[in-house]
Order: sequence, then C-alpha cells, then structure tokens
Amino acid sequence: MDFFTQLVELFAKCIRETAERESLFWAMAIASAVAGLVAGFICAYSARLWNKKFQLKAVHYMLSGMAGICAVCCTILLFSAVHIPEAADKAIQEWESKITNDRDWIENDLGRRIFEAVDNIIPQPPLEKRKMQWSTLVDQNSPLAPDAGHAMARVLATDSMGHFKQNHRYLSWLLWLDKEGPTSVVEDRIATEMKISHGVAYVVALGWTAEQITEDLKAQSDRLVTQARSGIVMVLLVGEVFCLGWIGLAAYRDLKVRV
Repeated sequence: MDFFTQLVELFAKCIRETAERESLFWAMAIASAVAGLVAGFICAYSARLWNKKFQLKAVHYMLSGMAGICAVCCTILLFSAVHIPEAADKAIQEWESKITNDRDWIENDLGRRIFEAVDNIIPQPPLEKRKMQWSTLVDQNSPLAPDAGHAMARVLATDSMGHFKQNHRYLSWLLWLDKEGPTSVVEDRIATEMKISHGVAYVVALGWTAEQITEDLKAQSDRLVTQARSGIVMVLLVGEVFCLGWIGLAAYRDLKVRV
C-alpha cells in the first residue's frame, strides 16, 4: 500500500508542477478533455459498426464513461510526467529535512548501530547513546582506528540509504537504488572524511546521501520520464481494450442471437 501511496504522491507533485505553468496546464486540460470525449464516443458506438441494431445498456454506458475517465487521467499523467525529475527532487529535499530533524531515529536507531559497529572492533566504554559524539567514538591512536572508521562510514551510508528506500519505495525502485553503487559512493566519501578530520557530523553525512540520490536522479531523468510515460500508455491501452472488448463481445453475442 505504501508503494501505491508514494506513487500517487509523486504524480500529485508532477501535476502541481504542470499546473504552475499556465500554457502547459491549458494544453493538458484541452487535450485530456478531447481524449476523454473521443475515447467515450468510440467505446459507446464502435460496436454498431458491425451490429447496427445493438442497443447500449446501462452497463455499456458505464464502461464508456470509464473509458473516457481513463483517457482523461492518462492524458493528464502523460503531460505531467515530464516533471517527474522536479517532483522527485522535491521529495528528496523533503526527506533530507525530515531525517536530519528526526532526533529519535538518529540518537536511538542510528546511534546504537554506529556504537555497536565500532564497539565490535575497538571496545568502547559504556556511553549514553543520546549523548554520543561520533567523532570521539574511535580512538585515533589505535591501530584499528581505520577499520572502525570504515565500519562507522558503512553504517552511516547503509542506514541513511535504507531510510530513504523505506520511506520512498517507488522512487527508490525508479532510481535503481537497490544496487550497491549509490551506497558505496556515500560510504567511500564518509570514510575519506573520517581519515582527514577523524569524525563527521551526522547532518553532513545524511546530506551527502541526499546529494548522491539527487545526482542519480539527474543522470536518469530522461529514462524516468520515458519509463513513466510507457507505463501510462500501457495502463491506457489496457483500460480502453477492456472497455471496448466488453461492449464488443456483448454486441457480437447480440448479433448471433439475431442471426
């Protein structure tokens, strides 16, 4: 259900982006109205091409209406799909703002995971998780400090990327974030910073995750628009074929009875 909800939210952002551009909005409105009327008319009267005496019933008018509504919705989505990159970028910014202000997740979930990862390499004195300073978790004089720094970087990158995937499953699926590439890039960047300054602020690390996701979005923007429009066209075809097929089958059966 989350997947479908996130899909609707993403396209709602796209439609709002389209509505803000007056010329494109009116083109979309006119095209969707025409598409709906044409689809409804074809669905209602195409069966009479081979059965001129076929009488439409209430269910057939309802199907014609469904075909028209399907055409209207899909036309709107086809127009607004061009703004998927902008809508996705806003979703990423909203996620970054949300996660950097989620103190409970940072101090309890993420903080605990970092402490455990470092403690497995360099035993740490008992600490209150809420008062931890990440930059002081690693004893820089220890020969195991580089390993502990990498472990910390791995947790930061994996958990922050995992948080985004959990909260934006549809967008993560579109951007292919299930692959290890984006996470590895963030992990290497954090590990490099750890070597230089012996620590990294969580806001900085989480910001780098958002930057990496945004870079992936920009690199794949053309593919996202094409993929979204292809999916919309498929939905449109399935909807129209279903309605036309149902009415056409009824007209064919009526013709057989008359013959």
